[in-house]
Amino acid sequence: MACRHAVRQSGHKDLTPILKEISKSPQRPAKVRKLLDISTLTIIRKTPEEGLAFVLDNCLSKSTYLNMRLESKSCGADIWPIYNDVRKVKEKCRPPKETISIHENVAEVAVQPLLNHTAKRIINMQAAVILQTLRRTDCMEVDTVLTCTWGFDGSTGHSAYQQRWQNKENMSDESLFATTLIPLRLATSTGLTLWNNRAPQSSRFCRPIKFEFVKESIDVILRQKQLTEDQIETELKRKRTGYF
Repeated sequence: MACRHAVRQSGHKDLTPILKEISKSPQRPAKVRKLLDISTLTIIRKTPEEGLAFVLDNCLSKSTYLNMRLESKSCGADIWPIYNDVRKVKEKCRPPKETISIHENVAEVAVQPLLNHTAKRIINMQAAVILQTLRRTDCMEVDTVLTCTWGFDGSTGHSAYQQRWQNKENMSDESLFATTLIPLRLATSTGLTLWNNRAPQSSRFCRPIKFEFVKESIDVILRQKQLTEDQIETELKRKRTGYF
C-alpha cells in the first residue's frame, strides 16, 4: 500500500495498476515473474532446409504450411521461414533442368546426372563430417563411393482427366509406372561411412528416374529394366575407358 501511494505521489500513474495487480495475492508476484521470464525467451528460427524437411515429413501442402506459419506468428513464435525460401531449397533438390526430358506421357532423367546430383547433395549435407574425416586422416581429398538401389513401382486407379493425347491413341493417365533410385550409403574408398540412409523404405530420399503413364506388366518391367541396365553399363564402360 505504501509503495502504491509513493508511486502516485511521484506521478508515475502507469505503475499503480501494475502494483495493484501484483499485490492481489502472495502468489501473484511469482506468476508475474514467470510471465516476464517467458517473454524474454529467445525464439530459434528454423532454417529453410528444416522447413522443407518438416513439409516433406508431414506431407504438408503449400496452403497448410502458410496457415501454420501465420498461426505461429500470431502466437509470437515467428519460427518458420517464408514459403519462397522453402521453395528455393526444394528446387535445389532437383537435378539440372537440361538433364530432364518431359513428354506428354513420360518424364525421365538420365541415370548418371541423377547420381551426380544425389552425391553432391549428400556431400553438402555431410560437409562437416567429411571435413572432420579429412582433418583426422591429414588428407586434402578423399575418394567416395555412393551405394544405391533402384527398382519399379506401378499404381492404378488414378483420376482420369480426359487429356487429349497428341501422339498416341488409347492412352490413359489412370495408371502410372515409376522407376526410382534410393541412395543407401556414402563411404570412403577405404570403407569409412560418411552418410547412411537410416530409413531406406521412406520416400524422403527416393529419387525418380522415370515416370510413365502406362499400366504395370511383365513386358513393361522387363523393357524398363533393360533400358536402365543399358544406361548403367554405358556409364561403367565410360569409367573404365577414362571418359567418365
